[in-house]
Amino acid sequence: MLRFLVRVVLLATVLYVGGIVGFPYYQYVMMKRAVEEAADVGLTRLGGMRQGTLGERMASGDVTGAVTVLMQARAIRLGLDLPAQGVQVVLEPDLLRVLANWEAEAKLPGYAQRFQFRVEGRRILVH
Repeated sequence: MLRFLVRVVLLATVLYVGGIVGFPYYQYVMMKRAVEEAADVGLTRLGGMRQGTLGERMASGDVTGAVTVLMQARAIRLGLDLPAQGVQVVLEPDLLRVLANWEAEAKLPGYAQRFQFRVEGRRILVH
């Protein structure tokens, strides 16, 4: 009976630690999807603006604002603290890049492990 009890406690401990440490990686996977969606939104916004060059369209801030709001809304749903400066929209000659940087923390009794994540979504621009 004691062996069974020890096994149950050990299994519960492993599952608890795995869940606590694994949750930031779940957030990472979900934010990776959000960055890809945000890159699609950014590309759509760039394509929908007919006046001006690509640089002028980015300078208006419409694309950056839309992408940042979308990313922060997704981060809030996941319980992440994603500051506005953690989201970047970079326009290269033939490429739109959306980057997100954030930190997550796994808290165990008496210990906290910090994780830093960086996710990038790329879309090719067709002129």
